[in-house]
Amino acid sequence: MNAETKYTIALETLGCKVNQAESEILANQIISAGHRVVAFDSPADAYLINTCTVTHVADRKGRQLLSQARRTNPAGITVGLGCGAKALALQADMVISNSQKHQAVSLITQALRNRPPVPASQHAGITKRTRGFVKVQDGCNHWCSYCIVPLVRGAERSVPSDEVVEEVIRRVQDGCREVVITGPQLGTYSDRAAGDLAGLVKLILKRTSIERLRLSSIEPHVFNDRLLELWPNNRICQHLHIPLQSGSDSLLSTMGRDYTTGDYFALIKKIRNKVPMAAITTDVICGFPGETDAEHTETESCIASLEFAKVHVFTFSDRPGTKAYLMGNKISPSVRRQRRDRLMRIAKLTATTWWRKMVGQTVEVLFEQKNGTGQWSGLTGTYARVSVENKNASDLTNEIRLVKLIEVEADGLFGILVDDSK
Repeated sequence: MNAETKYTIALETLGCKVNQAESEILANQIISAGHRVVAFDSPADAYLINTCTVTHVADRKGRQLLSQARRTNPAGITVGLGCGAKALALQADMVISNSQKHQAVSLITQALRNRPPVPASQHAGITKRTRGFVKVQDGCNHWCSYCIVPLVRGAERSVPSDEVVEEVIRRVQDGCREVVITGPQLGTYSDRAAGDLAGLVKLILKRTSIERLRLSSIEPHVFNDRLLELWPNNRICQHLHIPLQSGSDSLLSTMGRDYTTGDYFALIKKIRNKVPMAAITTDVICGFPGETDAEHTETESCIASLEFAKVHVFTFSDRPGTKAYLMGNKISPSVRRQRRDRLMRIAKLTATTWWRKMVGQTVEVLFEQKNGTGQWSGLTGTYARVSVENKNASDLTNEIRLVKLIEVEADGLFGILVDDSK
């Protein structure tokens, strides 16, 4: 094969929004090199898995995707990238670390040169995103006792604000109507020109035409008043993800978290006083080493009283290289599962309570795709999933439409398009 041979490359992303942002950059690099990005379940010359290793479940998903790729095209090259790539070293044809991601396309192309490409007629296209993810910060200096991120992503560093603005402009040019800015420690963003995260947001709003700007996870101990001052601007989504992790002060201390439950409650109260309709989502961990029944109950109480719009419940997973891995008094898997199930039931109730408050409102929804029942599905600025029937049968992909919310469904809300309701 000559140097001009073009290949089809499938890309699947596991884990956090940082990984999603990096995958979007990688997809653009693949396309710029003249290759084609295809759906992961279609025949391809190479299968790239941007991995996550935060939990053992994420590692298992990576292995499952490798098996899927081999079933789809046994002749294709399998590639593990990123945080959990080492866990796939024995199964994948190639492993590319976080520090090598910028070389991924050239490394994969070199590996493919002696293989015939998959005929174009055999592969399917990939759906274009309506929302874009832009990584503005990487790494973490904090070293929470359960977390592997500082080990696999290194020390904190911020992307220069000019580069961030240029990347957002590219997303707009690609058709994205919403951009999510993300980073493992987003709240610590620092740049000479922009200053802090609030300054970066102001620059993006000033220098780009993005219609929706969403912030990803911000740690409670670095959330400041400058961020709250941004919210009169209706281009910023009224949605904040602020990790709690535990409702027990003793466990927060053991986890290495820099706040108490009192600090957390005070922050949520301040946010809701400033942005009353803000949807607040969070993360919690159950089954941390040494967690007592009483400490777990404290977490349940916190979730129930704070009325989160969504709670991501994580069962503690031992990660070699973390402080928690060396701790004694591990909670049995069966107790971890029981506690997870209890937290998930409470989380479902709080989410439903939040959604019910939205019933009767008319809101803007950015539509993404048809769901399994043939209804169109999209997200509000408050990160609520909304489904509608489209009487006109027109394509709503990437359209922002007004929707009147009329009832709560199992996984979100159902509404009617305002201009179709007459």
